[in-house]
Amino acid sequence: MKKLFLLLMVVIAMTACEGPMGPQGVPGEAGSLLTKVEYFTVKPSDWEFMGPSDNPNEVYYRYTVTPKFYSELGDKELEWLYNDGAIHAYLFRNFDQNGETQTPLPYVLNWADNNNKLCIETVYSDYTMQDVAFYIAYSGANQDSSPTQDMHFRIVANW
Repeated sequence: MKKLFLLLMVVIAMTACEGPMGPQGVPGEAGSLLTKVEYFTVKPSDWEFMGPSDNPNEVYYRYTVTPKFYSELGDKELEWLYNDGAIHAYLFRNFDQNGETQTPLPYVLNWADNNNKLCIETVYSDYTMQDVAFYIAYSGANQDSSPTQDMHFRIVANW
């Protein structure tokens, strides 16, 4: 067995050598990645109640917006963004305060209420070629909750 292992190591060492480096590839076009960034503030009254989700112990709210840069893009660019690009959404925590952070969506916050029952708040988003939607879902003991404060979002589109 030792001889077989030694033979295997010798074969790997002799065949895994790297040859001379080949020529460098053609450089990509300068500025070929396009990026747009947009910020949104959603007030509690802006959220649309959507009712229970597929889960009877969860209710959710939606806010839909058409980013300004959508109107700057043609149909072909929007299709490219949708099919081959990406929109990343972020939620600001402690907005305009010391310790402000951005967290990528989805964001899930779990806590226990005064009766030690689990409460869950989930913030997530999706996008189409027409708009971007943000959602808040409440489940567990806080399923009767609704948004109570302004929420601040940032989206970054890359294509």
